[in-house]
Amino acid sequence: GHWGSDSVTNRLAARFELIDLLASEGARSELLAELLPLESRPVDSSALLVRLAPLYLIAGSPARAEEAYRQLSRRTPANVAAYAGLGEVALSEGQFEAARTAFANAARLRPSDSAVALRLRLVDTLRALDPNARQLSDAARVNRSRALLRRALQSLDSCAPLVATTDGALRDSTRAVLADAKQYRDAAASVDRLLTLATSLWRTRTTACDSGSSESDEVLKRLLGS
Repeated sequence: GHWGSDSVTNRLAARFELIDLLASEGARSELLAELLPLESRPVDSSALLVRLAPLYLIAGSPARAEEAYRQLSRRTPANVAAYAGLGEVALSEGQFEAARTAFANAARLRPSDSAVALRLRLVDTLRALDPNARQLSDAARVNRSRALLRRALQSLDSCAPLVATTDGALRDSTRAVLADAKQYRDAAASVDRLLTLATSLWRTRTTACDSGSSESDEVLKRLLGS
């Protein structure tokens, strides 16, 4: 086809049609390849930054997403989407303290935003359960690992209550570990065992059941892996 005087606008619209298709299909490398040429264009529109930033995150480039959101926050300091986006970038990299700061800024700008409030609550839960957070005592690491194991078992039980022969032994072992307080005397070994069991349960959960959409399942996914 042929475009007239507005060819630049039409070409950009056509590119974004392809970009949106790739994003919906989860084609990360192809998506990033389509986004990179846009970096050479002068970004004179906050609307364009709003559109590009989350796409960079979907494409697996959190550094580019963060830079786009920071540009947006510098242009419009009261932009809730910019701070919420920075929170999502930090979450994707497991930086829960930075995520908390970003979502708190978004909540301060728009206290009535329920979506931001939910993300802030998620981050606070992650901060309270992360067994790898800095400056934790051995006892705290054990307690957090044990809490994660209990959550992983509850998640699997809720989606697949009938014990299959393939995972029945794993569940029985988990219940025995949770019931035995003596094992926690060696903190390092206990944390390793608890997290190994929790990860195995979570993998069984994601294989046996539909993708969980609850906050508890997102906590497990972010702390134990997808």
